[in-house]
Amino acid sequence: KKAIHDIVKGYKENRIMEVFDLYYHEEVVTYNNGDSTGRIGKAQNRTMRQEFASRITVTEIGILKLICDGDNSCYEIFIEYTTNEGEKVRRSKWLFQEWKNGQIIKEQYH
Repeated sequence: KKAIHDIVKGYKENRIMEVFDLYYHEEVVTYNNGDSTGRIGKAQNRTMRQEFASRITVTEIGILKLICDGDNSCYEIFIEYTTNEGEKVRRSKWLFQEWKNGQIIKEQYH
């Protein structure tokens, strides 16, 4: 639970890559709406995160709901950010995570 709050805080402080390196496992696989294309292993996920982080500035983020059970977590977040082009975006997402040795090994977001 603390790690999830640390990740969200890292996003809020625009330290996306710092929390990624700390909390994501070398063998992590992430899925965006069921698709893991380009998101297998930490190297591919790092490239995807760096691209996202370089295009936005987070202005607000928060946890709306959080459920933890053993090595599994599920939470709903809202995030507001501004793109480099000046577009303001507000989204909410559900994230489902499996943890291994204190790091995320599998993550799905919808």
